[in-house]
Amino acid sequence: MFKLNHQTDRFIRNLFITFAGILSVYIIFWVGTEIRNNLREYSSIGRADRPVSLVSIQGTGDVYGVPTLAKINVGLLTQAPVVATAQGENTTKMNDLQQALRALGVPEDDMQTQGYSIYPSYSYTDGVQQLMGYEVNHMLEIRIRDLEKIGDVLQLATSKGANQISGVEFTVEDKEALLAEARREALAKVQVKIKDMASMLGVRVVRVAGFNEYVPTDDTPIPFYAGGIAEARLLAPEVSSGSEKVEVVVTVDFELE
Repeated sequence: MFKLNHQTDRFIRNLFITFAGILSVYIIFWVGTEIRNNLREYSSIGRADRPVSLVSIQGTGDVYGVPTLAKINVGLLTQAPVVATAQGENTTKMNDLQQALRALGVPEDDMQTQGYSIYPSYSYTDGVQQLMGYEVNHMLEIRIRDLEKIGDVLQLATSKGANQISGVEFTVEDKEALLAEARREALAKVQVKIKDMASMLGVRVVRVAGFNEYVPTDDTPIPFYAGGIAEARLLAPEVSSGSEKVEVVVTVDFELE
């Protein structure tokens, strides 16, 4: 009889401990949930969900600079029945041209080969293809820093046998200062636009949300044709450098409220 009562008492005690443990876990979970909900409610008080209003404003700045460099592409095309002969003639003429350019004051570093090619030349008679010889073409880029010598360089090139001149391209070597000035001008225009817009709409500018910059390029060379080689040798052509336009386009995203 005593053994049965002791087992019953232990069973009841274990059951009570188990129930108390389950109840404690439930209370802890419930309290944690309530605290989390209260914190969430507190953090959202006075903060209504609303979409962010953004507006993009674009401004363009452009300044003009005096070119400091001219680039000319000069070509020598030679033809001969034998490829070695065509190559030899082309090399002799090109070496002679480069030597004369150096004597004129163009340094070696300002002359660079842009292309060199050898092609067979064919004729067609009654539909029959016949090899006539070979063409060797050597293209040379000449950079001229003394712009007053452009005409002299063109005259010299044609006098030394150059029969291809693609054009004259003027540029400003160091554009950083011009770009900075154009950027300031573009941003100043953006500031005026956003202030006027905010005033007219009755809104406030919160912050700058984005920025993008684009620099258009226009490297179109001034055409110069060497078709009239005989006339070109008589007189150095007058080439005007003018001025180069440097443009910066900025787009700024503003957040409004």
